[in-house]
Amino acid sequence: MASTDRSNLSNPNNVIDVEVSMAECHARIKIRCRKFPKQLRKIVSGLHSLRLTVLHLNVSTAHEIALYSFTLKVEEDCGLCSEEEISRGVHQLLCRIQEEAFSV
Repeated sequence: MASTDRSNLSNPNNVIDVEVSMAECHARIKIRCRKFPKQLRKIVSGLHSLRLTVLHLNVSTAHEIALYSFTLKVEEDCGLCSEEEISRGVHQLLCRIQEEAFSV
């Protein structure tokens, strides 16, 4: 089932958890991370650039933490074929988004 990555940027409270499970050409991704303005828009845009089409999205927040649950279609031309590859790609995407938020 899943793969979990954790990343501590400059602050130990900035943990990124990514869990991925797949069934055929569909992926379910759960992300827990610190929330920032416009973050969801950037995540959805980044997923599209990875050739992952959002079919369903659920968002929950508590204080400074956001939990995003996505159901995605993995497009035929997507270079990410396994749970591990998708997890790594999404984790890198979230790291870039958080680095941009810290640099502002």
